[in-house]
Parts: sequence; C-alpha cells; structure tokens
Amino acid sequence: MKNIYLKHPPYCNDVITIAPSRYAIFDDPSIGRKFNGRTGIKEYFNSYFVGYKTQTKKVKRILKEENQAHLEVEFTGDFPEGKIGGTFDFKFEAGKISYVLADLI
Repeated sequence: MKNIYLKHPPYCNDVITIAPSRYAIFDDPSIGRKFNGRTGIKEYFNSYFVGYKTQTKKVKRILKEENQAHLEVEFTGDFPEGKIGGTFDFKFEAGKISYVLADLI
C-alpha cells in the first residue's frame, strides 16, 4: 500500500485514492458517528470536508502491516478552529479500504 490518499474533491487536496469497499465503515469518534458503505462515507466527506472547504495536508504515514496503515494529517478550513490535526487508521481487504478510524488530535 504505497499510496493511501483519500480523494474527496473539491477542497481536500491531499488525502484517499484507494477506493473504499462497498461495506467499508468510517468511524469518527470526534463527532460520535460511524458512516457505513460508500454512500455513508460520501456523506461524511460532503458534510465535514466539502461543507467546511477543508484542505488536508499529510504530516506522516506509517504502514503498520500489509493491510493496515496510520496517517497523520493537518486540516485547515472554514471551521471554528481554522487549523487542527487529525489521524486516520486504515484497514484494507482485497486492495480496498474496509475500515477507517478517524480522530482529531
């Protein structure tokens, strides 16, 4: 897994080009919700990234195992903090994202 970038135009410019599986779960405890499947993940990015014009910058990427990775990012955008750190912990199955644990730091 050499490239782990979430692709969520138009504002998020640096993070997922690996597609989520149809049954992927995107868990974000910082907002108290899990988003299920491609439709749920799209809702998440439309609400929290596109809606806030969020730009995402990769800070650090760690490949834990062949099917797991950790990504530390920095978010900037039209949200109250203006700038905040975050993490994504990915699990992969059959070359697709199966689970993401997202959090703010």
